[in-house]
Amino acid sequence: MKKLVIIFSIVAFSLNAQKTIRSIKLDSAVFNLIKQIRIENNKPSVIKFYTGTIRSYSYRITDQNCDANYFQHGPFDTVRKYSNGECIFQNCLVFGDASKYDIELHPENIARFAQMAVDAWMGSPDHKLCLLLSWNRSFTITSQIEIAADNKSAVFSASYHAVQHTDKIMELPYGLRNESVYYLK
Repeated sequence: MKKLVIIFSIVAFSLNAQKTIRSIKLDSAVFNLIKQIRIENNKPSVIKFYTGTIRSYSYRITDQNCDANYFQHGPFDTVRKYSNGECIFQNCLVFGDASKYDIELHPENIARFAQMAVDAWMGSPDHKLCLLLSWNRSFTITSQIEIAADNKSAVFSASYHAVQHTDKIMELPYGLRNESVYYLK
């Protein structure tokens, strides 16, 4: 009986298994599009692509938003702890050919996915403002793609988290104040 339960568990897991892709190439493509949009809109240049604590936080939001039944910004108090601006994006393929979402097999689709996220943000007045604010010159981008085992559904999620560039230390989110690597004058 115990062996039957173990076999059933393995079969159930393999039927629901999925492929998860995190790509610095996709993150960089989104980052570079935002950088270009800031130039086109005569905004101060981008200073830094963040890693570390803020990136870990951003991946938590991105990972949560890879659930097709869940799509939500981070809780306000948590967002303010780590960033001065947040944009999230989700694209779901409910039924179809999810192979185009596999950017490991189809790297030519990276630019298309990056453009999709940035276009959505620029199409929203609040998100556009966030991307173009003069003091949001340092930020991180995280992206994740989850493809169902049956290759018929997929979710692409991307997150933008900005850290205000300022000479006033009190304006830095309190979750980053003890990490001087994030503080830029």
